Amino acid sequence: MPEDKNKDTPRNRLAVISTEISFTIHSIIILFILKQIPIILDCKNEIYLLYSEIYPWLITVLPVLCGVYIIVDLLHPFVRVRRKIDAIFRKRRILCIVLNTVVGTLAGLLLVNTIATLIVSSPQNNKPSKITILYDTGSMNRFAVRELATPLILEAGIKKSDFSVLPLSANSLVESVRQATYLIVLSHGDDGKAYSTHPLKSYEYSLFERIKKENLRLAYFSACYLGVKGYREKWRQAMKPAKIILYDRESAMLEHGIWLVFKAKGEMERVWKNQ
Repeated sequence: MPEDKNKDTPRNRLAVISTEISFTIHSIIILFILKQIPIILDCKNEIYLLYSEIYPWLITVLPVLCGVYIIVDLLHPFVRVRRKIDAIFRKRRILCIVLNTVVGTLAGLLLVNTIATLIVSSPQNNKPSKITILYDTGSMNRFAVRELATPLILEAGIKKSDFSVLPLSANSLVESVRQATYLIVLSHGDDGKAYSTHPLKSYEYSLFERIKKENLRLAYFSACYLGVKGYREKWRQAMKPAKIILYDRESAMLEHGIWLVFKAKGEMERVWKNQ
């Protein structure tokens, strides 16, 4: 079969480069999800521990490998290695189309969600509201948290004045416990304590024992290992009469996103009915 004389074109090279970048993004997403699933299912075995060891290496090597391929594309697009890689992508064309469709759909949904965030979520609430989310500024930013919470806002019909996203600090935490009805704290944790990384500070259950909680009905803490060694009961007593949801294990970022988007509204309604 005669060789295609037109394949050495900028357009074809750009197509290969785009495929490699897309493949790298897909791979990183898959690696991230694979790391979250065992945490959510609480099935830490030898395979998970081994994967946790090689995970940082994998997500570092993949972009570097992608960069090497792109350099080869730009400088020597028809070396023997490139022909083999091109052949693999041609054979897997349907798979690449499916993956690109999935990523494109997710990107479209993310764009819609971003537009909704700008419309429904006011950035100007600087005090605790009915629903308050506190976040560690060392791990995420305010807009990202608001964007994550947008499905909850839309589904629950929450007014802008009823919703606040504030940086986590001792003051914001205490005031939120005093004033909020539903409190969601996105932070790190260990050994029965919640942590913020910016500034680096720990928050213990004793901080809330003497605070009057007239409105608080539900408190959700994302912190890992907050309920270990009997701390679950201590936190529960400290946050009374509110229901508290916390973890006695490592918790996953994806897990908190799923809870906030799909489960928070139902949990809030159940707690309200039981009061």
